[in-house]
Amino acid sequence: MSLEKLSLVWLAWVGLGSLAACGPVLQEVPNRYQKDGIELLLDGYPLRGLPPVRTHFIATVRLPQGVYEAHGGCFAEYWDFGDGAELRRDRHCVEPVERDPQGRVVLEFFAEHPFYRPGTYEVFFELKPPDLTGPTLIRGRIRVAVLSQGGG
Repeated sequence: MSLEKLSLVWLAWVGLGSLAACGPVLQEVPNRYQKDGIELLLDGYPLRGLPPVRTHFIATVRLPQGVYEAHGGCFAEYWDFGDGAELRRDRHCVEPVERDPQGRVVLEFFAEHPFYRPGTYEVFFELKPPDLTGPTLIRGRIRVAVLSQGGG
């Protein structure tokens, strides 16, 4: 299944019907990061709204087959939501969603988090080897805007 089709399925899963209620999206183009042949695409829905904003995040990682096999398909996944809350999965084993045209393995990591106070939050995603001893494989960020009742 292509990344575009997966994105549509994911948006349907998180509830596309409430898109109009959330106002304009803070970032229309998801954040892309690259490092050592690994690519990260971060996205979230909604990225803007009145509190509480319950955002569903997706990190799509494309990495060489050799990197995937070297770690046995398991990775340490870390999310920092920018409001003091964190999510950490130390040994998260994942099956590839697909292989891209370059032969890279495509993996997806999901998180959900509520934001209660107005402000702009930088949410960081980081992928490391499962034993946490090696360097970070890739890291990226995405912003979430929680509006005050006045809309700004």
